[in-house]
Amino acid sequence: ADVGSLGVTYMADIPIDTRVYLSPPVVGIPDKISGTRGRPPSRRTILSSEDPTEVRSLVAQEKIEWQTVNIRQTERGELCYRCAALRVWTLTSDVHLREEWLFIREEHDGTFSFSLSNAAAATSIEQLALWRSLRYFAERTFQDAKSEAGWDELVARKYRAWMHHTALDALA
Repeated sequence: ADVGSLGVTYMADIPIDTRVYLSPPVVGIPDKISGTRGRPPSRRTILSSEDPTEVRSLVAQEKIEWQTVNIRQTERGELCYRCAALRVWTLTSDVHLREEWLFIREEHDGTFSFSLSNAAAATSIEQLALWRSLRYFAERTFQDAKSEAGWDELVARKYRAWMHHTALDALA
């Protein structure tokens, strides 16, 4: 499985105008056009004619299978979201192809959030939904640290001091 340069699986939020390919495009160096002057092409580019698709346009497509996924128990009952996941292809800045998960979640206000993950192809939609929702706990730690533990008054001169204080706030 493609798991990034550090061997770590990630789940990253993306803007709604991010463009992805629904099938793998052909990537390579184009042939030199005969009869033209100059050096032959040396940079990789997209050779196929398929255009990338904006992720926001995918929510209206009929071929996407939506599922209601239970994330976890909360104080107000079960936290559920309507979700979809599909394999897409993206390009790196140096025009190398990556196969990734596009995870789409319908929020409770009717809007949609989009995330990309380099998780293995066999990863379940429930696992993707859980990873997408784990950010809540980190944000909650920062919010509690500011209001309860005086994190908003911390003056740290070094990153390590900030990290130690944050870790102690999370434990508290």
